[in-house]
Amino acid sequence: METENPNNVKCDKCGATRLMAVYVQGRDSHNFDYEGISYKGYSKEGTGLYGNFGDALDFQLCMQCGKVQGNFPKEDEDIKKALQEEE
Repeated sequence: METENPNNVKCDKCGATRLMAVYVQGRDSHNFDYEGISYKGYSKEGTGLYGNFGDALDFQLCMQCGKVQGNFPKEDEDIKKALQEEE
């Protein structure tokens, strides 16, 4: 399984090595609801959960503290912009 951040062997928050790589690819679109914005479509890069292609979600999850690995927190304006962009 190839992940967005394959060199991440320790949690960004707690330093644990108990990371689960999650890669979900679907033929159908995804549903995102964020602060009154409902979006149905392929995953957007600005959400931080974007895979190699729009039809995938790709992230690592720390099984010790529950933090999704990556560049978080995301700014509200970046998330909203990504979810409101036209395909």
